[in-house]
Amino acid sequence: MKKFSCFLAVFVLLASAAAAAQAPPVCLPVATPAPNIDGLVATDPFHLRSGTSDPAWATAPYEQFSIVNGGTSNNAAIFIGTQLTGSAPNDLFLGVHVESADQLSSSDIVTLYFDTTNDGVADFALTFEVGPVTPVVSGTNGSPLSPNNTTLFKFISNTWQAQALPAETILKARASYNFTGGPGNGIWELEMHINVPGIGLTASPVGIKFGAKLYVSSPIGGNSVFDWPLNLTTDLNPTHSGPGAGTGGDPAKLEGHTVTASCTGDVQIFSLKSRARNGDDLFYLPKDTDFLGDGSLPAQFQTQLLAQATFVNTGDVLNTSNIGGTNNGNVHFRLLPWGMGPVENVDVGVVPISFQSFGTPLPATTNWPTTKAQWDPVKGPFLDRNPQTGSDHVCLRIDLEGFAQDSNSANNETQINLQYTTMSTHRDKIVIRAPGTPVPGAPKDNYALRVRWDNVPKGQVRDPGHHEEDEEHWWHWFCRLFHHRRKYWQAQFVNAAALGIKPLKAKGYYGLQLAPGEQVTAEIELAGFVMPVPSQAIHVSPRAGGQVLSPGSGEAAVAVTIPAGGMVTVVARGQIAVFGQSDTGAAGQLHNANGFAARELDGQHFLLSSRVFPPWLFTGALIGAFKPDFSDSFFIGTEGTVFAPPEATTLFLAVNDVAGQFGDNSGAGFDLNVVATPPTVLPTKLSWPANPKLGLPAFPQPAANLPMLVIDFARVDAANKAIIPIGYVAYGVYDAHDGKGGTQGGRGNPAHK
Repeated sequence: MKKFSCFLAVFVLLASAAAAAQAPPVCLPVATPAPNIDGLVATDPFHLRSGTSDPAWATAPYEQFSIVNGGTSNNAAIFIGTQLTGSAPNDLFLGVHVESADQLSSSDIVTLYFDTTNDGVADFALTFEVGPVTPVVSGTNGSPLSPNNTTLFKFISNTWQAQALPAETILKARASYNFTGGPGNGIWELEMHINVPGIGLTASPVGIKFGAKLYVSSPIGGNSVFDWPLNLTTDLNPTHSGPGAGTGGDPAKLEGHTVTASCTGDVQIFSLKSRARNGDDLFYLPKDTDFLGDGSLPAQFQTQLLAQATFVNTGDVLNTSNIGGTNNGNVHFRLLPWGMGPVENVDVGVVPISFQSFGTPLPATTNWPTTKAQWDPVKGPFLDRNPQTGSDHVCLRIDLEGFAQDSNSANNETQINLQYTTMSTHRDKIVIRAPGTPVPGAPKDNYALRVRWDNVPKGQVRDPGHHEEDEEHWWHWFCRLFHHRRKYWQAQFVNAAALGIKPLKAKGYYGLQLAPGEQVTAEIELAGFVMPVPSQAIHVSPRAGGQVLSPGSGEAAVAVTIPAGGMVTVVARGQIAVFGQSDTGAAGQLHNANGFAARELDGQHFLLSSRVFPPWLFTGALIGAFKPDFSDSFFIGTEGTVFAPPEATTLFLAVNDVAGQFGDNSGAGFDLNVVATPPTVLPTKLSWPANPKLGLPAFPQPAANLPMLVIDFARVDAANKAIIPIGYVAYGVYDAHDGKGGTQGGRGNPAHK
């Protein structure tokens, strides 16, 4: 009898905290209509589900919390909006969103500070013990959850004094949570309304200043501490969660927000990729023999780094009018040889761009390295294959910096690090480096590795490092004896003993001791079962979609059935050529599903809608639509995750080309894996506000609906009972099935992103 094995098609996402928080927006948007205080903030991405969504939050930009004594967090955000009485922001609405949580309890605490008179002195504060005394670790709340405890403080005679709580017409707060195991697993939110005059204070017509401290509990004890704005506090001790504690009494650093009808004028990252050796999303490691005698590196050995940014009128996403001047800033490129946090941070430099109108993406491109002088000082981490010191990934990161008009800073930084492979089990090496400078003989600090599977049923997850109580049941022993299949997604550290990695009391947590600056390499092995939602294998011809246009050519678009309002991830492989004898450009040039820019075709009738972005930027790319006429079409490329509108039951797929020119397209076409999951349980993960009818669908985090193994790395501060996040690595599985070993789209160069 054959043993069960599972092939995993995996891509890797790697990240760590950014060095510093971005400059915040300065607008206080008017929330119309007023949010329904039910604990749901980041809900339906289209804000169209009756009774469960607040359209007001669609126009309220959110801010990412910072890790206290660390960098920007990807797992916590805060929303704010107002309603006016005359010109005064008398009614304030706030939402706190936390992702990747293990539990929700009364140890999860939010403290908010407000300066409503805008005079530089905080007027009142609120502290919420968000969850119940007994931690919630599974399921979702059926009705809005009241915080376990709420305390109102006023700053009187230079001290914070607790006040009696007013009626809920004046101050109301509700929470929600989602620990279901599906997309959005491990999320809790807190939503509130505050009537400023009702608590005896005045709201300035100019706006308000506010700040927040956030304490997220952990099953291994202690809290991770976050703040907004950056450096509001430096105190990690969760017993100092109340107002004033850890902030020097009255916090001196609150962020000012000016009242505005909407937060318009947002600079956004639209795309990011690299190109090397005629392939996208690759990084080439130059050899010494590649350099010329003068130290220069020929273009064919350079890696091209490409980004696009756009300036969006968020109040009217179709607006392409001139802005009456310029909005200048920089696209900052960095390369990070990567493990559990960057091994090196290579500053590639900045590319200036200048917006003169809304809605037109501007490219920023640079090549690196171009000389031996650039490469030699930093090549060590790129080339080091030593399992104890080397890095076998490199991450491309960009930041948008210095733009005078930029209403939402939360989308000013992004990074990519993707690897795809298929095999019976997937092994990878993760470089783990402790913060600090190495000092001989320095004592070791305690660190925690948190290993979790997202988006799979909890009953199908096994943690080999922790004792499974049901493993000794006679039936499981019998199944193992005869090689019966076990429905488990699991991961384990292959070299745990050598590194001293040991299970902690809480399931999924492992302890590790490292000295400051010490670096080790952990080898992780992933194994899984069948996909919770099967991956559909779809083929898209190079000529797909041509019959939609007039004059028609080529073939019909490919139709894929999807759940209405669900989430869809597409992973595309293969190459095509869209230029034939009847087109301009290089005949027969192959490219992948990202396509290429063909400015010479500007003004031609493309299949991709031109209402959001110029379609010539994505010539030959894989595109999608939820309407058969492609009036709402959008770019997909080699991989993408989108939310489907509530009424959509079909995803249409095609190649972006010019009307009448599809017939001479050539190549093998694109082979796709499509994973379409039902609408998510609320609350769900953050996504950007969308207008899907115009070709701007909501984009959640990559692979947000796929089985995903996430390994978090954090320092344990026992003295302060604090857990300080440092970085994480994530593996998204887009296909898994029985069969013999093999590979799909193998890793090739070990420094692929």
